[in-house]
Formats: sequence, structure tokens, C-alpha cells
Amino acid sequence: AALDRKWGSRWRAGRRSELQWYSLRLEVIKEIRRVAQAQRIGEQAAMYIVNMQQQRTGCSLDQFCKRLRANRKEATAQA
Repeated sequence: AALDRKWGSRWRAGRRSELQWYSLRLEVIKEIRRVAQAQRIGEQAAMYIVNMQQQRTGCSLDQFCKRLRANRKEATAQA
């Protein structure tokens, strides 16, 4: 996320194999930030909460990322 703030998408140029991996993992980063803000806690505490959510679902990290993305898109569509 820091790379995105500093360089935008330019740092990913020429790294097509990493693009999908990064965009999915970015969903976890967004969820950590969302939880931290919603619960007014630090990002480390939010990270623990999100990690526990992933473990409770029994999903792989990849599946969890895809669920987060789908949930975010659904919430955006309803707003």
C-alpha cells in the first residue's frame, strides 16, 4: 500500500504475474483498515481480528480475499 501511495501503479508495470496476487491481497489490507476505523483500534489489533475471521471461515487466503472483494462490491452496489 505504501508503494501505491508513492508510485501509483507504476511500480507494478511489467509484473503481470504479481498483479492479481497483489490486487487480491490488497482486499485484506483494505479490510484491516476498515475494521480499525470502524472499531477505533490500531491496525495490528484489526489485523488480528481479520486473521481470526479468515480462520473461522476455513477458507484459504485466496478464497478469503475473493470473499472480501465480493462483499465490498455488493456493499458498494447497494449504496
